[in-house]
Amino acid sequence: MQEIQIQGEKMTEREILKRKDEIAKCGEDVWTNFVCGLRFDKNVIDVIDLEKSLMVIVKAPYQKLGYFMAADSGQLVKLLKRIPKDVFITWTYRPNRNDLSDIVCQAGLHLYARYIRNTIVFKSNPYEYPTKGKRVLLQEMYDSSSGEFPVIHDAEELLELALKVFDVNCDGVFTIQEWRERIRKKEVLIYRESGKIVACYVWRLQGKVLYSNVSINLGTANILYNLERQVFERYWNEGIRAHYSWKNCENKKALKRGLENCEECIANKSILYHSIYTRR
Repeated sequence: MQEIQIQGEKMTEREILKRKDEIAKCGEDVWTNFVCGLRFDKNVIDVIDLEKSLMVIVKAPYQKLGYFMAADSGQLVKLLKRIPKDVFITWTYRPNRNDLSDIVCQAGLHLYARYIRNTIVFKSNPYEYPTKGKRVLLQEMYDSSSGEFPVIHDAEELLELALKVFDVNCDGVFTIQEWRERIRKKEVLIYRESGKIVACYVWRLQGKVLYSNVSINLGTANILYNLERQVFERYWNEGIRAHYSWKNCENKKALKRGLENCEECIANKSILYHSIYTRR
């Protein structure tokens, strides 16, 4: 059984699970961001255990993440006041439900980043819908043969590109192993200019839903448009109608060009938010 350091003492994985069960029974208004399948193994570096709340701090590839459980909002405030400055906590919620903003403000934390997820079921292909402005030109310039699948040794260049573009504290940057895995599964398309990768698109099919995972483009707008449309068209022709992606709420360019803006093509849409907090 893995032993975990807690305030100068040891806590086993079994003890952590027992404490979660105890806290869950303490009140009807339990707050938690624990995710299914989370293992308390060697990646756990600290535990904050109060009377009616618990936080497990985990070492992720690029940062420290805090997973918490508290019997009520007051207990959560007390707990969050104890977390170190270099720990990030995440919170996923639906619009106008269970927003953590007031609680983290009382605890002295601040919003580091916020993301929006649009899950859409399309009734018609948005890429075939008549559009306006720059999108008209992109439709006219569409090249279904643009781009290529990368090979394993491209993983290093893709990682370097991602580290230049994204914030490792909040953007879910892949490790080198994750890049290699996505390449092996042929879930990445890239575009090169003068031998260098200037754009990539990463996706994943999750059951009957297409997950638009990563988009990077250092070239012209049509490059990424071509890559993303190729993948969408492929799965559309295979009967896939549901699609989702996460976008940073501060990335106005990405929000503006998203497929969620083609309201005429949408049969159903739902929204989730994902906020990341830390201490100043």
